[in-house]
Amino acid sequence: MKKTDNIGKALIIDQHTTYSLPLIRALARRGYVVEIFAEPHSPAVHSNFCQKSILSPDFREDKAAVSSAIGKVVQNGTYDVIYLCSEQVLPIILQIAPTADCWRALPLTEPSDLSVLISKHAVLKRVAEAGVPIPRTIFPIDESEVSAAGDDIGYPLLLKGDRGEGSQQVRLVKKSDFLLSEYSQLAAMGEDRKILPCLQEYLRGPKYTVAGLFDKGKPLRVMAYLSELSYPPTIGHTIKGVTENPPGLLGAAYKAFAALRFTGLGNLEWIKDARDGEYKFLEINPRVWGNFGFAECADVDLVTPYRQLAEGNHVEPDLRFKTGIHYRRWLNDLRLVAKRPGRFFGFVADSMKPMVFSDFSWGDLPAIFPIDYFMKRLIKKNSLQST
Repeated sequence: MKKTDNIGKALIIDQHTTYSLPLIRALARRGYVVEIFAEPHSPAVHSNFCQKSILSPDFREDKAAVSSAIGKVVQNGTYDVIYLCSEQVLPIILQIAPTADCWRALPLTEPSDLSVLISKHAVLKRVAEAGVPIPRTIFPIDESEVSAAGDDIGYPLLLKGDRGEGSQQVRLVKKSDFLLSEYSQLAAMGEDRKILPCLQEYLRGPKYTVAGLFDKGKPLRVMAYLSELSYPPTIGHTIKGVTENPPGLLGAAYKAFAALRFTGLGNLEWIKDARDGEYKFLEINPRVWGNFGFAECADVDLVTPYRQLAEGNHVEPDLRFKTGIHYRRWLNDLRLVAKRPGRFFGFVADSMKPMVFSDFSWGDLPAIFPIDYFMKRLIKKNSLQST
């Protein structure tokens, strides 16, 4: 796509993920001045397509400092659009955004519904109450109920924390012998120790994602894809997928988005239960997702209508997308090769296929291979080994 004159200023708020890289490039191709707020070790701060990188305090160590820094950046930045690429930002946004006019550039779910989106458990309950199928799930009141809940659901099963993105707070438990120890470890990771992990049946079947732009639960742009490769294999994020539109999937997704009254960019993850062929809701990612670049390959423009929504303009729904399009997250695939060398030949084969799109960019090598970050990791690893 040919680069145009400056048409606006965009702020991307991230933590340390790679989710924002395809978005940064999409904005730059359209002529936006792109700034990013993220932790120093985020690959995105090294992107050639970012005009300014604003380094964040550590999200884990000082949330008050992060909140203050984000507030100042937005207040002083006069941005036309603001994008969220990390769920860790949502509680901060809930506190400072609803009453601040400078946040108008961020299409945002209403505060009462946003508080639900912050909790994965609350999301599951609301979606289920709306009649959307979910895997069988038990929410223990205390740890004394865990063993009985595990026996009730059966093994293997999943443990899921109330917060966390990707598979950070998800554990696959194959035997009852490991349940209590895994449960205790996951419970200790929770920000609110009173909200215990839930137990969920482990379903077998193909995994799907429905993603797009929504306004109060109404779909404005949409795409759907089947996961062809994920890591970790059973509970991880999609590394490679293909766009599909199987009967029943989009209808179920629209019902879930409507129940959550979601506004903005986000996706829902589903599994097609091999036992009955029913699509069952797994979770929502209320942010820019890892396969964001997939949308443009499927002829879905999310950037233009997002700006219109941020400006308060009417956005005409267009729910068309190309099917049969293959896409992979190149850097994540490379990381998978490092962990599972048997993937090497598949990695090379996919790299040579012109019909397999990816988020790799020759013009953005510093973001893909941030040398200073890798050197710091190597030095830290060597220092730990020597102590």
